[in-house]
Parts: sequence; C-alpha cells; structure tokens
Amino acid sequence: MEGFDSVRKRYLPVTHRVVRFIKFFSKTRAWFFGFLFGLVSDGVAFKQSRHSFKPLGSKLVLPEGPLIVVANHRSHADAAVLVSLIGRERPILVVADAGYWLADSATELISRTMIGIWPIRKEAETAWNDLELASDLVRNGVVLVVFPEGTRSRDGKLGKLHSGAFRLAAQTQARIVSASI
Repeated sequence: MEGFDSVRKRYLPVTHRVVRFIKFFSKTRAWFFGFLFGLVSDGVAFKQSRHSFKPLGSKLVLPEGPLIVVANHRSHADAAVLVSLIGRERPILVVADAGYWLADSATELISRTMIGIWPIRKEAETAWNDLELASDLVRNGVVLVVFPEGTRSRDGKLGKLHSGAFRLAAQTQARIVSASI
C-alpha cells in the first residue's frame, strides 16, 4: 500500500521539525473546520459542566503531556469536530482505517490534507503494530484521536471497544480523555 508507507515516512522518525509540521497543519485544519461549522450551523460547542456549554471559539483546556483522545464514532464529521476543537491547542492526528482512507487518490488526498490521519490496517495484530508506531509521536506531544470501536456506529449504540488505545496509553504514559459526539 503505497500511501500507507508515504504517510509513515512523513512522520517518522519523530523530530522537533515533524511535531512543528503536524502542529501547523493541525491549527490550519482546526481553523478551516471551525469556519465551515460556523457557516452551516450555530457552530460547535463542547460541554463545560453538567448544564453549560462553551462555544468553539472558547479555549479548550487540555492536559499537558502525552494525550490520547478516545471517542465514539457516528459519522465522518466526528474527526472534523475533534480536529476543530483540539487542533487549535495541540498537534493532532486521527487514527483511521488505511484500507478505506488510502484506497484511492481522492480519499488519500482528503485524509492527508483535510484530516491528518495516522493509518492503521484492520487485522488485530497488524493494527496494534501500526498503532504502536505512533508511540513516539504521542510521547512528543501529538494528540492521537482513536475511535476504539474501530468503525462507525450504524445504530448510534456504543459497540465493542478494542484495546489498542488503552495499551498505547499504558505504554506511553499518556492520559486518556474521552469524548462523546
């Protein structure tokens, strides 16, 4: 899979320059998606407490250090929402199915430029090996978004969670922030 290897070559080995590159494009993507959400809706808000919400323009306070965000997955917009919220504050990559997002030149272009993906293959042990390769990125401050169900929910119910995000968090000493979309 040619696109798979080219994505890896862009981010590995992890250097200060690579992290700056991801941070620049994360901020650009966050601005872009925030702008789009503002055009087509009342914008995106995140829950601050039980009864109050903050608009997207408010600063999102994230923990320092290694961080993995685990979220439910209902649509393709989930990644865009998380990138628009987190990407303004921290460099971010979204774990995505390599077979889907790198299948042809159009989806590869979208995944590279508009989303910023970390591709993994679907088979269990291969998926873990692919995810584990992101450990140096996480240790160096890149927020990794993982949808631990492994696929979008068709009925809105939470599916079976895979352990990869939690194994990676244990290995990298990363905090886990859960997100419900």
